Amino acid sequence: MVDVVVNASELTYTGEVNGVYSDPVILNATLIDIATQLPIPGNTIVFTLGDQTASAVTLSDGVATVTIILDQPGGSYSVSASFIGDEEYLASSDIHAFTLEKEHVYAIYTGSTIVPTTADTITLRATVFDEDDGNWGDLTKIHVTFTIYDENYILSETHSLWVEITNIDGVGVAIIEILKSLNEGSYLVKISFDPIENDYYQGPDSDFVVLIIYKPTGDFVTGGGWIEDTDGNKGNFGFNVKYKKNGLPKGQAIYVYREGVFVIIVKANAWIGMAIDHDDNHAFFEAKCNIKQINSTTGEIVWEEGNFKLRIDVWDHSKDGKNDVFQIRVYDKIGLVYREAGFDPYGFLQGGNIVIHVDDKKK
Repeated sequence: MVDVVVNASELTYTGEVNGVYSDPVILNATLIDIATQLPIPGNTIVFTLGDQTASAVTLSDGVATVTIILDQPGGSYSVSASFIGDEEYLASSDIHAFTLEKEHVYAIYTGSTIVPTTADTITLRATVFDEDDGNWGDLTKIHVTFTIYDENYILSETHSLWVEITNIDGVGVAIIEILKSLNEGSYLVKISFDPIENDYYQGPDSDFVVLIIYKPTGDFVTGGGWIEDTDGNKGNFGFNVKYKKNGLPKGQAIYVYREGVFVIIVKANAWIGMAIDHDDNHAFFEAKCNIKQINSTTGEIVWEEGNFKLRIDVWDHSKDGKNDVFQIRVYDKIGLVYREAGFDPYGFLQGGNIVIHVDDKKK
């Protein structure tokens, strides 16, 4: 003999059982009459996932559906659907395990890469990117750690730093000034996301970036000419960079290119550092810069912005400039690449010359 409970209901959870922080998940459940196996419409179902709660009303097929945005740390949870009952039907509920994963994120190093031995501090900066899945999370919940290596040995590691939001969705930055305690030489910098410190996000370590600590000398670098830029136009440049007696770099650098009727002028206005690899006839330097867009027809300044950063790499392969190479990357205020040239196509000079001068006192 089978006992049938009159007015008994059965609620079955049929929604998603896993999701990712900051992403939407669909929660649904089906309510039926146990005796007749027919759907029960018009009743409110309450869904609970961790500390998030939402409700929906069953439709003609007995299904209640609601979408929520996951805003809790990654981990193991339970998701439940509950019907509290009414005058006609008894209460019923269902529960399932739910896995909430951390959102994926990655970072690139956009801090200083050339620092003179005379500097007191080093600026470390990470530009952090949320996964572009159409749903942005709260980037201020991210912690990053900077680690400086001498080959395979850890020399310095920062405490875990909060990421700050920017005016671009899905992009954040973390910046710290550390006291410079490194001797002249080459080092490696890496950004990581400590899984213990990061409850909401996970991501791979960044690529290693070379950090050069360079002793200021009487060497200097100068050059001028043009290369073919990414758009197939001329990219004209000129620069002269050296170290002053006080160990700080000084000089001028300008890069000019066209975008339709507009002329774009990139001009260095605050020097950060310069280094020369004599073995490879390679010099590179960094500076803060100003960007100016001018209408070439009217001469009007259309747009101007400061506090960008440039890095220029040059190779001096011959006295007459043949096979000399010029490359430039310009970064905006949060470390995104604003413009680059000399990479594709490779920056062989189409005209001009680059000279890397070694102080005669060293010879």
